[in-house]
Amino acid sequence: MSDLNFDMKNLSKEQKEKLMELLLYKKQQELQSALQEKQNRLRELEQLQREKQSQVNEQEQKKNEIEEEESTMMNKKKRKMKKIKKKKKKKKKKKIKKKKMTKIKIKIKNQVLKKERNWKNKNN
Repeated sequence: MSDLNFDMKNLSKEQKEKLMELLLYKKQQELQSALQEKQNRLRELEQLQREKQSQVNEQEQKKNEIEEEESTMMNKKKRKMKKIKKKKKKKKKKKIKKKKMTKIKIKIKNQVLKKERNWKNKNN
């Protein structure tokens, strides 16, 4: 009330009440306006936060997709490497088996030759 430029003593009781009501109404309007501005600002901030969260979610999704793709590629490579390793192992086993068979054949052949020589020696 100190901002008033006139003396309230000269006003009647009704005028004082009216003045007080006007001042109260003005203060309520100011407060309502300030509240509205704060609510608007809050809505803007919430919207910005949603947009930011949306961007973060998109980035996270892209990251997950890339990781999944890389994982799939790595699994394919691992399977391929396993397959190659298995083939090599199989080939090596086959080679060893063939080598053993060759040795056995040579032994048998040598035994047969030895028996033939012995038999020839006995008959001569």
